[in-house]
Amino acid sequence: MPIFQTEILSASDVCSNCFARQRREVSAGVDDWGDEHTYSERVRWQTSVEDVPGPVVHEAGTLFCDCGAPGAYDRYWDARDVDADRRKALILTAADTLRAKGFRVPRRFVEIVVDELPTDAFGPHQKNVVNEAFASAAEEAVYPDPDTPPARASP
Repeated sequence: MPIFQTEILSASDVCSNCFARQRREVSAGVDDWGDEHTYSERVRWQTSVEDVPGPVVHEAGTLFCDCGAPGAYDRYWDARDVDADRRKALILTAADTLRAKGFRVPRRFVEIVVDELPTDAFGPHQKNVVNEAFASAAEEAVYPDPDTPPARASP
């Protein structure tokens, strides 16, 4: 499955609206047998809900992300809403999220996204143009970083 799909769009720890990471793995230490244990915690500078355990986000009436998305898979904009500011924000947060998950994101990633996103108004027939641009950029330019251990959150 493509990197962008698995690590951003289908990942429960990433906001599909702004591509920012919401949860991260934290080390809980090593037990007597030498096994490292981790737990998943909320990325406090990005989210606005209280830490678990607590009410489920959609039942508590709170937001999943500071960008305003009520859930991990919710998006309140479409391709026609992607102006220069949103494009830049999406590129930066997608790159940060991929780096945090243990991938190397070279400048080529940005170049491909910019090249594939039209600068004029998107038509209704271009509904998936944003996802397709990011997916192809990730497939062509992003690769696992051998120097950085992945910091994945629990699904």
